Amino acid sequence: MLTPHNLENWRDRDWLVNYLAEELLRGRLCLFLGAGVSKDSGLPDWKSLVNNICDEIGEDRLDDDQDPTAKIAGIKLRKFKKDSDKEKFLAVTHKALYDGFNADFVHLRTCELLSAVAAITIAATSIYSPKIITLNYDNLLELYLEYYGCLVSSIYDQRHWATGSDVTIYHPHGFLPFSSEDKKSDGIVFEHDDYMKILEGKYWKPLLQTTLRTHTTIYIGMSGEDLHLKVLLNSMKELHAIENERIKKHGVFIKRGATLALSDEEAILDNTGLQIHKVEEYSEIPEFLFAISQQARKLKLQN
Repeated sequence: MLTPHNLENWRDRDWLVNYLAEELLRGRLCLFLGAGVSKDSGLPDWKSLVNNICDEIGEDRLDDDQDPTAKIAGIKLRKFKKDSDKEKFLAVTHKALYDGFNADFVHLRTCELLSAVAAITIAATSIYSPKIITLNYDNLLELYLEYYGCLVSSIYDQRHWATGSDVTIYHPHGFLPFSSEDKKSDGIVFEHDDYMKILEGKYWKPLLQTTLRTHTTIYIGMSGEDLHLKVLLNSMKELHAIENERIKKHGVFIKRGATLALSDEEAILDNTGLQIHKVEEYSEIPEFLFAISQQARKLKLQN
């Protein structure tokens, strides 16, 4: 077994793949998913979703430099202010998210990044019941895993029972499944005030902190600018189990970039204890994830 005591090792792809495969076999690998995973599958990114909502209700689209969060806050104040308007807003958001989308398995299995995330998750189920954190509203990963026979629990309510599922997927920002007949969350996180309720609350924050501080986490499809992520990461240096190790790397943040030099944003992430793993081409991300799954299989056979 390799141990993470050489900082140069963390910068070596093959070593990193092997280490993360070992963490999977130890039952302590976690995935944290951002909008890039859903976008790769054909769903709109953050700005496109807001523009789709604007189209649905006859509002002007975002200006080039306009903050999407502020735009939504204004829309909700003007058109969805009453408590009775919650369902209407969720219905509009659902249509803006999924309109024209094909969620059958024929399409989903062509989505390389989604397939790679599912491959790691399925590989982990033979060892433990993996936990995944996603900031996305959709249930594409759930659908993919269910096609392969996995029992999946989508957790979107702060108060919830423990489950005996194969996989648990946390949706702290809300849950809008593809089928309008499936259960959904009562609300979704869209505005600054919504973020603050989660960050200052006594349910989601400690739950997510406990998950992150007891696992080695791979961050996929994220920009690093998410307020929720920053608050969680700022506590990891003190709380994470890796604090007992000499090289305190508690996760890997996958990011596209042509140079090894860190930007200001990347340096901040690095300072929280994350290894920034850069890829030149987007296709390298699913290749990296598939490599972890395959290496875990090889190590398992050796033992």
